[in-house]
Amino acid sequence: MRSMRVGLAICCMLPALLGAQPRARFDIERLADGVYTTVRREPASLFFEPNSVFIIGPRDVIVVDAQFSLETTREVIAALRRLTDKPVRWVVNTHAHDDHITGNQAYRDAYPEVQFIAHRATRDTMVGVGAQKRAEFLASLPGTIGFFRKLLADGKSPDGSPITAEERAGFASDSVLGTRFLAEAPGVHLVPADIVVDDRIELRQGGRVIELRHLGGGHSAGDLVVWLPAERIVAAGDLVGLPVPLVGSTSHPAAFADALVRLRGLGAAVVVPGHGPVQRDERQIVAVEEMLRAIVSGVERGVARGDSLAAVRRTVDLTRWRDRFAGESKLQRFAFANYVADPAVAAAFADATAASAEHEVRAVVQRLFDAMRAKDTAAMRALFDQDAKLVGMRPGRPADAPVVQRLTAADFAAFVARDTRAPWIERAWDAEVRISGSLATVWAAYDFHFGETFSHCGVDAVQLLRTAQGWRIMSIADTFVREGCPQRPPP
Repeated sequence: MRSMRVGLAICCMLPALLGAQPRARFDIERLADGVYTTVRREPASLFFEPNSVFIIGPRDVIVVDAQFSLETTREVIAALRRLTDKPVRWVVNTHAHDDHITGNQAYRDAYPEVQFIAHRATRDTMVGVGAQKRAEFLASLPGTIGFFRKLLADGKSPDGSPITAEERAGFASDSVLGTRFLAEAPGVHLVPADIVVDDRIELRQGGRVIELRHLGGGHSAGDLVVWLPAERIVAAGDLVGLPVPLVGSTSHPAAFADALVRLRGLGAAVVVPGHGPVQRDERQIVAVEEMLRAIVSGVERGVARGDSLAAVRRTVDLTRWRDRFAGESKLQRFAFANYVADPAVAAAFADATAASAEHEVRAVVQRLFDAMRAKDTAAMRALFDQDAKLVGMRPGRPADAPVVQRLTAADFAAFVARDTRAPWIERAWDAEVRISGSLATVWAAYDFHFGETFSHCGVDAVQLLRTAQGWRIMSIADTFVREGCPQRPPP
């Protein structure tokens, strides 16, 4: 559930402001024989614990998701032990956000032989940028708690109006959860996955089949769902959340919508969301998919116009969707702003901008090929930076000692124009484009023909720089191979 518009942080809250906080704020719901879920009862605010699923087999247990804190996870483990004395064999983390992974340590302490399963992107996040993100979150927490404490003390909503009873309960719960997380942090050791999933894997408990599926990067790059086909039960992680969908700052809205289509395609009778009550129909999933499509469409129109993010925010109207998910609740409208309106539009804008830039980069390379074919020297020169270089690696003797040819862009254009053979036809295949700010790289297999006659193939590595005049080619390096080239349709 990552995405905080306010700099949320939590320090010591006055007990009189918060009131008594009961322990084990969840219910256990039986979904099928040996299948249970915790349904959290914390107010649906900005911080709230995720649901877990217990799948109890003949010899062991599979758990889906840990919690936001070690203390809360231990409460869940205690509830599991009241259901069964069988050991937990696997814990599946549906994604890398702290509220679903912090409690891994508690499972490792309680069940030393347990193994953790996650998507490769989730594991990579936990062992990579996750530590930095966690440090940033911890640094922001004291300010967040101070924000909530002031709201509670002043009796004010974030918009300055009188606080409602729902907001008071939600912000008090946020403060307690954040304070607990902050207090535990020095002793927390993140436990990454032992087993990684790229697409799907299948687990078995006796005759029960449990499928772990990656339906595409939606709420995060590494979302997994846990699907029990015989029982038609799916644990959806934060692809599904209620009442307000948790789109978040790590999302990709178009991919999120596609993942929800695949989720509906499972035909589940029971959907356990990452947060919120168990669902037995598709209404929430369908509504979120429609909202995400609307966001993506509106953002893409703005990007096509050349609008800034601020301008796009003004034109993408989410009033209908805010009313659908948040109703008249000020607390849920606050959550909608923090989990949907702000981060979803920004994420869709980033994706659309990147797609637009990738299209432009690909177009520059294609225009070079077109100019080569037409022997248009002026067009070729216009695509290169004035200091651009070309490096060609041609077969040598021995084979592992290639002949390296170096040309300036002007020399290359002149050479193409002088060549009297049939038109040069170069085609890129399976191009991979990477962009970082004003730098772009295109890595692509290519084939080369003189007219209809095949000549050779190889790999192009093209570097481009974004300038005031658009993308310009800084360098091209290529390889040259005559034998073993893939068979492709003629030009």
